[in-house]
Amino acid sequence: MILAAIDIGSNASRILISESVLQENGTVTFVKLNFLRIPLRLGADVFEQSVISDVNIKRLLATFNIYKELLDLYQVAHYKACATSAFREAINKEEVVAKIKEASGLILEVIDGNEEAEIINENHVEKLLEPKMNYLYIDVGGGSSELALNHNGNFVFRKSFDIGTIRLLKNSVSNIQWDAFKEEIISQTKAFKSLLAIGTGGSINKIGSILKVKEREFIELEELITIYDELKNCTEVERMTRFNIKRDKTDLIVPGIKVYIAIMKWANIKKIYVPRIGLIDGIIKRLFLQNSK
Repeated sequence: MILAAIDIGSNASRILISESVLQENGTVTFVKLNFLRIPLRLGADVFEQSVISDVNIKRLLATFNIYKELLDLYQVAHYKACATSAFREAINKEEVVAKIKEASGLILEVIDGNEEAEIINENHVEKLLEPKMNYLYIDVGGGSSELALNHNGNFVFRKSFDIGTIRLLKNSVSNIQWDAFKEEIISQTKAFKSLLAIGTGGSINKIGSILKVKEREFIELEELITIYDELKNCTEVERMTRFNIKRDKTDLIVPGIKVYIAIMKWANIKKIYVPRIGLIDGIIKRLFLQNSK
């Protein structure tokens, strides 16, 4: 069965096309057939003006026409397209969703922060690690950060916060918001000992690549702080050339890693695992579960 996931984020849009393959032992493997990322930076419009601009509407329509071609070429059986933080706040979101459907025939669903966290957690990365540990899932995006606490294999806390890399870059996160963010994390995690982090999202994925982290290998908090300091003191051109960071991410990676470090310090976490997956992988898993019965 060929499935497709579309993620319209605050910084970029992504499509992942995968085929589910049933193995002899009964487990399912998802084989990536195609992945495409298009930088749009919708959050730059929305977090300042509360609307998706005409320029970005045109780019979105062009993007969805490309996605429709890919769905047809790969003969995708099921797809799901989700929009997150920037779309949630755009006052013209219904108009844009309607235009996308009219132009491409594709349906875009604007999901709330809690559902975004739930879909990311469909990956159940904790099952690949030490089952008796407690894990804090951290996903930092352009417009929001999703946190989920897993205790004994069950999620006991999930919450989305309007704190993301584009908002930080635009100085649209107040001290009151940041302090409330800190207090919530301390409150929710203080009862859990030996807490480890599982980090998803573009910023932490790139750090995993830079540090050449091996499968199931954790990044120490001190390592994260060291690379953060190095990146902070580089120009954007140096980030591109020395660390192979995409142009549209060069200004976002520093505020992104700042959030991961802050959360880990507040939750007294010393190590973070970076599986290099995210929302689109969770969408694929959810699509498979919904359509394989």
